[in-house]
Amino acid sequence: MPKVHLDRIKKRYGWTGGKYQELMGKILAANSESIANAVGRMKVGRMKEVARKMGPKWRTLALPSLQEVLPKRSIFLKKGADHGALLTDSLREKLTKNLRDAMKEYETKAGKPAYVKLMGPSKGRVSEDFVNFFEGKIRETFDTYTKIDPSIGVPANIRAIAITEARGTINEVKHDYFERLAAKNPDVKVRKRWKHNPKLSETEPRPGHHEMNGKTIAIDDLFEVPAYEKIDGEWEPTGGITLMAHPHDPHAGPEEIISCHCDMDYVARRGK
Repeated sequence: MPKVHLDRIKKRYGWTGGKYQELMGKILAANSESIANAVGRMKVGRMKEVARKMGPKWRTLALPSLQEVLPKRSIFLKKGADHGALLTDSLREKLTKNLRDAMKEYETKAGKPAYVKLMGPSKGRVSEDFVNFFEGKIRETFDTYTKIDPSIGVPANIRAIAITEARGTINEVKHDYFERLAAKNPDVKVRKRWKHNPKLSETEPRPGHHEMNGKTIAIDDLFEVPAYEKIDGEWEPTGGITLMAHPHDPHAGPEEIISCHCDMDYVARRGK
């Protein structure tokens, strides 16, 4: 691995070449801080306006434009783990920009943030069409760089990359936004409801996530997700639990995040 990459990563993440899973965890934590800080800078007036439109009945919340709070770094920094080397800076930056560009294009087409569904029973959930669109974007990027350097290649797990990056970013921004909405409007109550999407999964879904399906708790509470591990190809309970604020919670670790298709519904009302 080029020394310049190690020096930069050591300075930014304190990582010196250990397990890539450890690096991914550090990157997820840095992105989490970046998103939280950006949401914290959003104008309170915008959130007050959203709150004023609420009544005494519970209603599902949708998202405003979120381009301004997207993290500047992405988990793409660790994708070179497949080949034992990190991606070049230019490729990583291009892949990170793909997510911003894809969200901007989807927003421009619809005039609203169409990377989440805008109406119906699935309102506020991540659009699978958007995930597919984003996958196409990053595939094009890998194809372009591979023509210049055939050693890069298109990752075999590019579908997992697209799902994890798109759903992970949107789910985390959603949670931080609605958490701040509740904090800035004490008369507004916000709840969150876990939605498991097993039909979207290309592999056997996580049973712990299935057990959370439909569970509704307060915005500040944590889901107690039963922990499982695969033994001889079968999911077996470990007896432990993983505390998660939402699907793709970076504090849960990569084993609960990669290729997860789960969503979170947020519902709110004014009053006690």
